[in-house]
Formats: sequence, C-alpha cells, structure tokens
Amino acid sequence: MNAADLVQLAVAATADAADSPSRLTREWQLQPATVTGPDAFRPVVVFDGDGVLGGVSTPVPVTSLVGYLAADARVMVLRIPPAGNYVISDISVPGWTSYADSFAWTSSGVAPAIGDGTLNYAEYRKHTHDDLFDVRFSLTFGATTNFGTGVWFFNTPLTVGANEVGVPAIGAAWAFDPGVKEAGGIVKIETTSTVRIAAAPSTGGAFSNWGPADPFAWAAGDTILAQFSASRG
Repeated sequence: MNAADLVQLAVAATADAADSPSRLTREWQLQPATVTGPDAFRPVVVFDGDGVLGGVSTPVPVTSLVGYLAADARVMVLRIPPAGNYVISDISVPGWTSYADSFAWTSSGVAPAIGDGTLNYAEYRKHTHDDLFDVRFSLTFGATTNFGTGVWFFNTPLTVGANEVGVPAIGAAWAFDPGVKEAGGIVKIETTSTVRIAAAPSTGGAFSNWGPADPFAWAAGDTILAQFSASRG
C-alpha cells in the first residue's frame, strides 16, 4: 500500500469512528476471501466460510489497495462497516515458471551430459510478500547420458542470498532406480547460483555428495527429483 491508500483507510476509519466510536474495536474484521469478479476499480470477493452448510455465497464489492486482482486470487480484506471493504494483501500462491532453457547440470570434474535422457521439468516460483523462491526439477537418464566425474551441481534460476551459501536449503531430493532402490538427499546451497545434493546415510556416518556413483551407480531409466526453497540475493 502507498501513502494514498493509507489516507483512504484513515478517512474510512475517521468516518466510521464519528458514526460510532465503539465499532473501531467491535466490528472491524480482517478476513480471507477469494476474488470472483476482477474489475480494475471495483473487484468482487466471496469471504471464506460464506455459503457453507448449504448457504448461498454472496459476492461482496471491495476496494483494492494492492492493484489489479485476477479471478481466483486469494486476498485479505479489512472490513470497516459501514465505510467499506478494503483488500490490503494478495496472499495468492504464485504459479510455477519454467527455467528449462537455462537449466544446467555441471560437476567438479568432467562435465556430465544428459544425452538422450529427459529433463522432466525445471521450474521456480517467487513468493509474493518476501524474498523466498521455490525450485523444483527432475531428470531421467537415458542410454547415452554421460554422468561425468566428481561432485554434481545444479544451477538455481535466481541468485541466492550470499548469507545462505554453505547451508542446507529448505527441501530435499530423491533418487530412483526403478524397482531396485531409492535414496533421499539434502539440498545444500553451494554458491549464489548453484546447489549440490548430499546423500543422507541410512546407518549413520558422514554425508556423501551425489555424483556418478552416489547415492548409487546411476544408469539409464534412473530419475532425480529435487525441490527446495531459498532467499533471493
């Protein structure tokens, strides 16, 4: 919200207080809602819980203080009766964006190459109200995949904050050898633009970095899945 939006809320609050001072604490409410009718000037929402138990959902006009709202957007609405209803936050979960064209699988030694394998997906999404972003990717190896040598690294679609380098990301990875074995891993921020995966030991001991023979000897048909979150730099 900008200064003009705050002034608009202040005017509404002043009018409400003049009409009935007790309503300042008794009737103001902050409620989640879903946008059902996007309009540049007067969007319409249905509040959570409205229409449950067989009732009828009633669309309610609101004034957006956060700009244009798309249909199905999730929002927080400040209700100030009788002045009006004001959208003060968009809490929608962002959609996923592909970064398959810039996805990179590298190593500390001879570089791996996917060959006739498949990059199933490589996607990210930015959180709306903070610096966090989520990443997920999946690879299935083929007959001509070259697994390279050394420790594997995978690029991040956005620059990671320098203060997160060297620490585990929020998330995990999984390795599948169909019908034979599977193993979990921990995603670690290696640099501001790469991550590596450390195999979680099943019986204690030191972690080992994923590579051509870790967490097992990779072959055609095996798959990597990873999903993690980090903060933007």
